[in-house]
Amino acid sequence: MSNDIATEHIPMATLPEEQRRLMERIGPIWGTDIGKHRDLVVQTYTPLLERQPDRGVRATRNIAYGPHERHKLDIYQPEGGSRMPVVMFVHGGAFIRGARDVNAQIYSNVARYFARKGLLGINVGYRLA
Repeated sequence: MSNDIATEHIPMATLPEEQRRLMERIGPIWGTDIGKHRDLVVQTYTPLLERQPDRGVRATRNIAYGPHERHKLDIYQPEGGSRMPVVMFVHGGAFIRGARDVNAQIYSNVARYFARKGLLGINVGYRLA
């Protein structure tokens, strides 16, 4: 397992100038229009995440763990691994909004990241209130 889990990231400095300035501008005013600002962040980071390598990661998606249609999870496993630590990601939303994945990149990127580092990554969906 790699030791650099905490150090690998997509730094703001690698964003195109226009996108970097946008992220810097909305940071302090995030709470004034969360929906709009969330959409801008998703639009900014999705193309960057699409370029992240998935080599060596096997995805098993839509595994039911309960009776509700939203009781599903996705498992991202490093190829060739057997016994390994597990990281579970559960999206935010106060149990009233949100989903396991915003799009093909946003939230699954968390579990895929850990799988690339030798951990079993699980992305969990849940029933909303």
